Amino acid sequence: MSNNQASIYLGDLGLKPEFTDLIEAHLEFFKSTVRKEGLRSVPHHHKINRRTIMNKSELVSKVAESADLTKVAAEKALKSVLDTISQALANDETVTLIGFGSFSVTTRAARTGRNPQTGKEIKIAEKKVVKFNVGKNLKESVCVKTKAGCGCGCKTGKAKKK
Repeated sequence: MSNNQASIYLGDLGLKPEFTDLIEAHLEFFKSTVRKEGLRSVPHHHKINRRTIMNKSELVSKVAESADLTKVAAEKALKSVLDTISQALANDETVTLIGFGSFSVTTRAARTGRNPQTGKEIKIAEKKVVKFNVGKNLKESVCVKTKAGCGCGCKTGKAKKK
């Protein structure tokens, strides 16, 4: 495995064991919440229900509750995890949380675009972007019906546009 594609696993993040336990508890809580409350990414042909959006403070509260921690400790753990993932991505590393997903950095090629106000062509420079690939467990917990008609796992059965 090359240096810039090295995977970081939860145990390799250098976190204290209680933070690792907290993260694992959070991931389990997230999976169960997705199943119970139907929180999921919404296909483009569905209306977005505002109740499905969870902000950072709500996430911290839920993690603190499920892991039996104070909100301050839960917020500190969440900040530590996010900072560690950000630093790894800044170093062109891939962060893999087995069952949850993988964060990686890819390069978007330079291209020609158009200024929407003037219609004039502009050159858009090459840049690095973050990509997230969903893990199997998370995918299965979100898509309850894996063989639905539209292929996205939703309950409508609408066909995907090609």
